[in-house]
Amino acid sequence: MNEINETQREISLIELWHIILRNIWIIVILTSIVFIFATTYAWFIATPDYVSNADVMVQVEESNSGQIDTGFDLISASRLLDTVKELTTKDVVIEAAILELEKMGYEDIEVQYIRNGLNISSSSTSYFINISFVDNDTGFAKDVVDAIIQGLIEVTDEEDAFPVLTNKIRRTSFASDAVYNSPNRLLFSIVGLILGGVISLGFIFLRETLTTNFKSKEEIEHALDIQILGVIPLMSSKGAKNVKK
Repeated sequence: MNEINETQREISLIELWHIILRNIWIIVILTSIVFIFATTYAWFIATPDYVSNADVMVQVEESNSGQIDTGFDLISASRLLDTVKELTTKDVVIEAAILELEKMGYEDIEVQYIRNGLNISSSSTSYFINISFVDNDTGFAKDVVDAIIQGLIEVTDEEDAFPVLTNKIRRTSFASDAVYNSPNRLLFSIVGLILGGVISLGFIFLRETLTTNFKSKEEIEHALDIQILGVIPLMSSKGAKNVKK
């Protein structure tokens, strides 16, 4: 007898479709379970976060008569944007903000907690810096943004602290009311639906691959690399008397 080759079972597109149809209820059930779990988590389990934001502007006045009629050094202001953004996340500013928050009645606030929820951004085409804070408490998120801006202005305007930034940061708005930020519930539901489909399809195809039954004479010939002259029919549970000769 020839040596048995490594079994490589090729499944055509039609066979794949038949496999899906035979296991349609498994696909529906597994997909529904994952979808329901993801949706339930997003809507009823995950803690919602809210975001509040406000803007400051970096404004540098000309020390002498310049070429621009506005009297402001726009080039220097642009160069200071990154410095102000980085300074806003430093302990010195956050600690000043915490002092403001403690005056409002908040207690036991850690610097790292504020830093983790803080986001500082700016545009290369403007001199505005956006300061936002994310938290599950809408009131706290709003108060933190105002406190950060207040702390930033106080620290930079403090005598001899940061001379290059003194009187160069202007508040342009107060913190907005915090709005819903995350989790993205619709996205969670869509991902749950897709993931459920992938898991269910992977399960039925894996089960089909691990099945050792041969479904046709051609599969036996391909696996054993020999020619099959005939196929013995399946025997029923009643015994050999039902086997056709």
